[in-house]
Amino acid sequence: MAKWSFLPSDLPLTPYNRPMTNKLTKSADGMFMHSANPSPVMQAAMDSIRAQMAAETAYRERVRQGLEPQGQWGNWSISDRH
Repeated sequence: MAKWSFLPSDLPLTPYNRPMTNKLTKSADGMFMHSANPSPVMQAAMDSIRAQMAAETAYRERVRQGLEPQGQWGNWSISDRH
């Protein structure tokens, strides 16, 4: 029978769920898990997502209150002859 494993047999096996070395912390608003000192790029991405979610929430509230029309999303052509 042929040997099917390409790994050397003298290597120690590492458990799949070994302890993480980079512990994550929850952001102040609880939306993100990040390292203790996130990079400026990640911080900008998280801020952008927060701003987008806040704008969407404000829009939905204006629509619910009747201050802004809901609008039509796209042009619906329901026909098999178009």
